[in-house]
Amino acid sequence: MLEHLHVEPEKGALLNYKFRRAIASALRNIPYSLKLVSALKKIATHLNNIYIADSLTQQFSKRKRGGNAGDFTSGYGYESSFQELEAAEHYRSQIQQGNLDNQKTESGKVYAAAINSVNEIIKHDSSVKTVTNFGVCYAYLDSILAQKNPHIDFVGIDRSSITKFFNEQFFSLPNLSFLSGDIFDNLTGQILIHTRILVCLTTDFAERLYKQSHLQGIKYIVGVEQCGLSWETGKHYPFSIDEQESVVFRGFMFIHNYPGILKKCGYELIKSEIIKTNHPDPNFRLISFVAKAI
Repeated sequence: MLEHLHVEPEKGALLNYKFRRAIASALRNIPYSLKLVSALKKIATHLNNIYIADSLTQQFSKRKRGGNAGDFTSGYGYESSFQELEAAEHYRSQIQQGNLDNQKTESGKVYAAAINSVNEIIKHDSSVKTVTNFGVCYAYLDSILAQKNPHIDFVGIDRSSITKFFNEQFFSLPNLSFLSGDIFDNLTGQILIHTRILVCLTTDFAERLYKQSHLQGIKYIVGVEQCGLSWETGKHYPFSIDEQESVVFRGFMFIHNYPGILKKCGYELIKSEIIKTNHPDPNFRLISFVAKAI
């Protein structure tokens, strides 16, 4: 019969219960205890993120070259289609919030730099008919450019067909299209854009991309990539037209010597600048550049 059932708690379980109840009682009676717990949780999360970033910095300092960095299984960049989709949705939510200039993010500066550079090229070079964006993620900047330049075709390429489908739900312009697959099978046009993507890929990948772009007749490369104080070296990276090794920015992100790689692959810089951003990390910067085929 059920009325005769009785469970005696184990000593450890009873002690655990009493400890939890004591904490609950203390928190209930301490003023501002919930705010304190919330603050401690944020601190713990921040410390964990710092630990992970440092661990990844040590790991990726030995992985600057080699590997098929364009593949989801490579260990570089997004690890899956769904992770890529999450990033696209994250950037879409930033746009929906509005007023990017006041958000704690670099996104507003990225879009402005890329849009201004591409528009400036188009304004002065009537030979531009097609612009390809490698690593679209969320096609906000592509849509702005397509609306501004209806006589030019804009093509966005991502690794994932899910990201392609995602963008097609939000952008419908006659001169804007999306592809999925390997960038090296889809290099076309006169301008190649890359923003916030080569920072996640290897030196070898950057060199291959620029070499293949030159062979395919791409006239201009517009890049906007993260940079700043390197967690590997403790210094700001000295960009140079001479060849030099990439360094780890922090975590899984690299700072490549874009001027030197571009020169090696047949391009010359015609514009470059370092841009301060609204990112929460005060050392966070962007390198924005335009290179032209020699």
